[in-house]
Amino acid sequence: MTKADPLAASAQPPIHDFDPPDINEGHPEMYWPGVAATVLSCAAYALPFVVSFPLAPTIQIIALGVLTAVGYGIANDQLACRQCIHYFTVGHTPFHRRLLATENPTVNGIVWGIHATWREGLIAGVGLALAAQASNLVAISALQLTPFAIALDLGVCLLSQWKAAEKEHEWKAPERRAILDRRFQKVIGPERGYHPVDLQRIPEQQRAAYLGVGARNAASYVFMPLGGLLMAIGTVAIRFFSTLI
Repeated sequence: MTKADPLAASAQPPIHDFDPPDINEGHPEMYWPGVAATVLSCAAYALPFVVSFPLAPTIQIIALGVLTAVGYGIANDQLACRQCIHYFTVGHTPFHRRLLATENPTVNGIVWGIHATWREGLIAGVGLALAAQASNLVAISALQLTPFAIALDLGVCLLSQWKAAEKEHEWKAPERRAILDRRFQKVIGPERGYHPVDLQRIPEQQRAAYLGVGARNAASYVFMPLGGLLMAIGTVAIRFFSTLI
């Protein structure tokens, strides 16, 4: 029997030697706060239509902010998980831990959609509530803002889908195959407490789609905050000009 060369063995260590044992297990502790916030926001949005209580209009608008972000996240990730589920299961950032021990695109789309957006929605909801309720100007209600929130979600969903399809088509070009293969010959090192993302685990036929999902998310992080900001500015403008009529 030939003795193994220790230098050769150490030169190319097995890629998964440093993977934590739970790399393919779900982490409900990461997503349950978002699920709880979404349920509470549903109640906070609906309750003022039935019962009046202090600060009800303000709380209702904050809830609308959460529901707008979460609604977009779920809709977008339903498409994203069907485009490339590995973006969520294998991962895409140094802050990755798998949320669910399943590759079901519907369930992953719901959970990831909530997990990735509810905090931003809460911040946006507070800002929108100030824009709609603060000062002595005529107040605007959550019910009046809801059609604009729905339009924002639909508009950004369409833009993100277009960017995702464009990027995937771009990377499927035969002349880009060698570059594509090189991009997936690496591991994204994790931050402390997270999992390494071994890009070699992405199937070859899914790699262009994986980058398409990345473009989808990049577009979301641009268009959703921009749309929310425009919505807040528009709300203040409507309140101001309504006092002049």
